Amino acid sequence: MKPVPNFQENAVVEMGRLLALVPDAMLVTNRDGAIVVANTLVEQLFGYGHGELLGQPVEVLLPERVRHKHESHRAGYLRDPKPRAMGAGLELTGLRKDGTEFPVEISLNAFDVAGEALVVAAIRDVTERKAAAAAAARLAHNEQIRSRIVSEAVDHFVKTHSDPAELMAWIARYVVASIGDGCVIRLLSEDRQYLDVGAIDHNDPEALACLRELLAARREQVGEGPTSRVVLTGEPYVVPVVPHEAFVASLPLRARPFAEAFAVHSLLAVVLRDRGTIIGSLAVARTTPGRPYTRDEQTLLEDLAWRAATAIQGAKLRQDLKGAVQVREDFLSIAGHELKTPLAALLLQLQGIQRAVRKDPAAPVTERLEKALGSGLRMERLINELLDVSRIAAGKLQLEPAPCDLAELLREVAARFADANANANSTISIQGETQVNGHWDCVRLDQVITNLLGNAVKYGQSKPISVELRVDGKVAVLRVTDHGIGIDEEHQKKIFQRFERAVATREFGGFGLGLWITRQIVEASAGTIEVQSTAGQGSVFTVRLPIEPQQQPSEGHHAVES
Repeated sequence: MKPVPNFQENAVVEMGRLLALVPDAMLVTNRDGAIVVANTLVEQLFGYGHGELLGQPVEVLLPERVRHKHESHRAGYLRDPKPRAMGAGLELTGLRKDGTEFPVEISLNAFDVAGEALVVAAIRDVTERKAAAAAAARLAHNEQIRSRIVSEAVDHFVKTHSDPAELMAWIARYVVASIGDGCVIRLLSEDRQYLDVGAIDHNDPEALACLRELLAARREQVGEGPTSRVVLTGEPYVVPVVPHEAFVASLPLRARPFAEAFAVHSLLAVVLRDRGTIIGSLAVARTTPGRPYTRDEQTLLEDLAWRAATAIQGAKLRQDLKGAVQVREDFLSIAGHELKTPLAALLLQLQGIQRAVRKDPAAPVTERLEKALGSGLRMERLINELLDVSRIAAGKLQLEPAPCDLAELLREVAARFADANANANSTISIQGETQVNGHWDCVRLDQVITNLLGNAVKYGQSKPISVELRVDGKVAVLRVTDHGIGIDEEHQKKIFQRFERAVATREFGGFGLGLWITRQIVEASAGTIEVQSTAGQGSVFTVRLPIEPQQQPSEGHHAVES
C-alpha cells in the first residue's frame, strides 16, 4: 500500500488489514476526499486492480454528471459527521472503470486516526434487489391490469345473455381492445375434424374485411395452420417476435397474400377449454413492431380463454334450451293438428254410417268403413311414432333379429304403397337383387322402408321413384331415389334429428320423427343411413346393413340420441 502523507503508516496498514476481513466492499477517504484504503471487494466491484484506487479522489467512482454535487455533499457531511446512509431517498449510482453504471447503496461513518478526520464507506451493489423490486412492481401492475380485464369480461358474461355468435363477437372485440390488433375465435366442428370461425375482429377495417374473406373461403382442418395446432397439443402457441419470411412460409398458400399485406409481428394462440374438453382456439396478433407478447399476457389470454369457453358453452346451452322449448311448443301444436285431422275424418265417417244405417239398416257402408279404417290406421301410425320416441328415449327399443329376406320385404312394402302412389300419380320401380337374406328385425326394417318410401311419395312431386337393392360384400345396400323438391344443404345436416323437417309443416304434415326413428333403427342394426340431395332435383337415401348377425348393443344404447 502506498504511504499517505500526514498519516501514521502503522495506522493505515492496520486499517487496511481490518477492512480486508470485512465481507462488504469498503473504502476510507481523508478530508480532501482522497482514497486512503480500499479493500479487495471494492476493487472487484468497480473493476480496478490491486492498489489502483489509492490516492485517487473518491469521485472517480461516481458518474461525471454528479461529481460536482458530491464534493459539496462530502464537505457538508464532515461538518456534521455521524453514522447514516448516504443520499437518503436518492437513487445512487456507481461508475466502474469500464464506464458501466450500476445502482448502489452506501453507508457512511467518520472517525479520527492520529488526529486526522477519516470517512469510511460501505458500498453495496443493489442491482439484483432493484431488478427484483422492478419485477415485483411490474408483476403487481400486470396483475392489476389482468384483474381489471378479467373482471370486466366476467361481468359481461354474467349480465349478458346473448346468443353464442354475439358473445364470441364481443369477446373478439374485447381481446383486440385489451391485448392485440387482430383476433380470431374458432370452434371445433361436431366431428372434431375442422375449426369453424366463430368470430373475427381487427382494428384495421381493411385487414378485417380481407381476413373475413380469407377465412370464409374454406374450412380449416385441425392442425392445418400454426394457430390451430393448439387444439391438437392443448398447449399455447407463442411467437413473441415473428420471423416474417418463415411465418409466411408456414401458412397455407391461400393465407400468404394476407400475411404479406398485413405483417404479424407477435402472435399468441391458446385453447378454449370447458370443463377439461377443448372446444376451440383463440388467437391474437400484434401488427405493431416492438411489442412482443410476454408471459404475463399469455397468462391473461389463457385466463380469458378459460372463462370465455365456459361462457360460450353456456350461451350454446341456453340457445339449445330455447330451441328445445320452441320445438316442444311446435310439436304440441303439430301433434294436436295431426291427430285431430284423422280423428275428425274418422268421426265424420262413423257419423255418416250411423245416419245411413238408421235410415236403412241394409244401406251399403263399405266405402265409408274403408275410409274410416284409413283414418284409424293413420292415427295408429302417428301414435306409434310417439311411442317409438318414448321407447328410444328410455332405451327400451329392442330389436328382435331373425332370418329375413330384405328383397321380399321391399316388394311387400312397395305393394302397400300402390294406393298412395296412384293418388300421388307416381310409380315405384324396384331394381337389383331379388333375394337378400340376412339376420334382421323384419318388423323394424318394414318401418324403415315404409318411412323412406312414404317420404319419397310425399315429396316426390308425383315423379317416378326408384328403389335399388344390391349386395356389396357382406353389406346389403338399399337406395331410394326420388326426383321431387329435394333438400338444401343446411337441412341435410338436421333431418335425421327429432322434430326436424326440411319443409313447411302445414304444407306436408307429419311430426318430423320418421327419419329420426329410421336412423335409430338402422344404427341399432349396426348399419348406416345417409342422404344426398340437391334442392329442386330430388333426394337419394342410402341404407347399408350388415348381412351377418351382429352383436346386440346393451340396453340403453338406443337412448344415445335422446
